[in-house]
Amino acid sequence: MKNIHNTIFKVESRDYPLRLRARTRLQFDLWANPVGTKKGKEHDVVMGAQLYYLNELCAECDLLKRLPSISHKRDFKKVLLADGGERLDKKLTSIFENDFRYAERLQYTMSLRDKLEWATRAAVDLALENWLLKKSKAHGFQICRNRDNQLKLQSSGYQWHSLAKKTKGRNRSGYSSIDFTGEIEVMDVAKLMDS
Repeated sequence: MKNIHNTIFKVESRDYPLRLRARTRLQFDLWANPVGTKKGKEHDVVMGAQLYYLNELCAECDLLKRLPSISHKRDFKKVLLADGGERLDKKLTSIFENDFRYAERLQYTMSLRDKLEWATRAAVDLALENWLLKKSKAHGFQICRNRDNQLKLQSSGYQWHSLAKKTKGRNRSGYSSIDFTGEIEVMDVAKLMDS
C-alpha cells in the first residue's frame, strides 16, 4: 500500500491485480498523444493526415501548381475553395456517400467549405483508427467490431497543448491529445499488462 500525504489530501492506494484472460472484452477510455514516424521524424498524426489529405485533393483537382512552394493547411484550403469548383464538389460528395459515419451529412445543404471540413474530418478519423489499430497489435489487444463490421471506436476532443518554451522563432513547442472510447478484446495478456 502506498501512502501519499499533502496539505489537502491523504491518499492511500493499493495494487490491484487484474485477472485477465485472452478473449476478455473491455470498455475503454483513452487519452492519447497520437504520434507517427515519417522519414525518421515524429509527427502529429492529425496534422499529418490533414496535410496529406488536402495535398491529395489538390493533386486530384490538378491544383498543385497554384500552391506556394512551402504550403500550410490554410494555403491548401484557400486554393481548393477558390479553384476546386465542381470537380472538388463531386469528389467530396462521393466521399460522404462511401463513409457511413458522414453519409447523413448529404441530407443537409452544405457549402463547399463545409464539405471540405467534414471530408477532412473523415480523413483524420481514418488516420486515427489506423494509428490505434497499429498500436493494438503491438500491445496485445484488438479493437472490437459490431455486427456491420465497423470498429467499436470513437475519437474526439483533439487539442494542442502548448509548452511555455519557445523554439525556432515564434512557434511554440507542444503536444496534441485526442480522446478515444470503445471496446477491445484481449489477445495477449502479457503484452497488454506490459504496456
